[in-house]
Amino acid sequence: MAINDIIPREQGDFLENHGDFDHGDAHMQTVFEQHACRIPLTDDMAVRQAPALFTGTAADPMVDRNKNMFIPELLSQLVFEGTEPQFPTPDKVSLDPGNPDHVLIGRQGPISIEIPTPLGPVEVWPFEDTINSPDNDPPWPSAPIRVREGQLVHTELSTRFSSHTIHNHAVEPSAMNDGVGHITFEVNSGKYNYQWHASEAGTYFYHCHKNTTLHFEMGMYGMLIIDPNVPGAPFATGGPGVTRRGNQLLGYDAEAIWAVDEFDLTWRSRALEIGGHSVGIECPWYHVDENGNPTGEFNPGLNQFNPEVFLISGIASPWTMPGASGSPFPNGAAIFAQRGQRVLLRLLNAGYCTQQYTFGVPLEVLAMDSRTLGYSGFMRYSQPFQVAANTPFTFTTARRWDLLIDTATLGVGNYPVKMEFFDWITGQKKGELETLVVVQ
Repeated sequence: MAINDIIPREQGDFLENHGDFDHGDAHMQTVFEQHACRIPLTDDMAVRQAPALFTGTAADPMVDRNKNMFIPELLSQLVFEGTEPQFPTPDKVSLDPGNPDHVLIGRQGPISIEIPTPLGPVEVWPFEDTINSPDNDPPWPSAPIRVREGQLVHTELSTRFSSHTIHNHAVEPSAMNDGVGHITFEVNSGKYNYQWHASEAGTYFYHCHKNTTLHFEMGMYGMLIIDPNVPGAPFATGGPGVTRRGNQLLGYDAEAIWAVDEFDLTWRSRALEIGGHSVGIECPWYHVDENGNPTGEFNPGLNQFNPEVFLISGIASPWTMPGASGSPFPNGAAIFAQRGQRVLLRLLNAGYCTQQYTFGVPLEVLAMDSRTLGYSGFMRYSQPFQVAANTPFTFTTARRWDLLIDTATLGVGNYPVKMEFFDWITGQKKGELETLVVVQ
């Protein structure tokens, strides 16, 4: 598929029909039309489907663009469940139930639930089938997807309302299986099987990529763990298990997964009131002046992010501390380990702030952003490294580190962990939280 199939260089009726957006550059206008206010949503797919989808004769450029999202040989394979299409997976490999290298993982979502915080219940949107998972307490973020290195994975997505995608962050599938909305499609009430290969062990995460700004902030994400190809993998969340230290395999006794996030409750309510699920990608509020510059009129203010709730994996501060008053989580978000145990901490910045972490224990960094440091053939110019106790380090959005805490080097006691949250543009501090590493 050429880029011209997605962004046509010529669109003859553009200026005639949309003169109010005459910015003086026809190509820029086309990009704006195709990738901003007039992004076609799968919510309208029933209106925009056959026969125009098959014949390519429709006058509506939105139908025409939707057709261009698919390579021609796939168009004849569309399956319709009622009026909704089930898109075919390109080059789909049939799953053999007797082959352990093939795995099918279902995700249904989202569903709206409320999680407790000290400021009252807050709405989040986990993937529906994950909220009762035995390894998912509290019920948000969504339960991890966990597979073994080398497996061929089919992630089946279906959804009951609105349209969504699954993007496996840092996995490198084909474009049609990458789950990036608008460039391919969004799944409405039909189904799609994303096909991808678990090519390298590490810490990843998955999220909806239809309207990322809103849907990620509302909680449509979960961890994606690819364990090394060793006996017993994939491992149960929480450990024990096996990871890599450079080219060597390393066993750990316990595992912690920290998705560190923050909520701006005003931002959320304002965005949903103005535009619902599609605020920011549908633009009835978009106005420009005579020079084509946005005036800000009716702007939903997605750039005005001032969080007041700070969380680790669904547990809000100050309840992140064990024994916090009024907390429904007696252990908070703290890590508990017996002296002598190795603890693998998978740390994700799942928020929109720049986050700074300060651990009261020494850490060994084994991997960064799903890549094992010092792993030959991939990271041969890097090595695992140490972060001394009480030495701060910083993540921007979506960064991930695999951190080893070796409690054999520590005495019994409580070791503080502090997290600070800063505006990613101004650097202004927005808040902080605290928890512990407890060695018993």
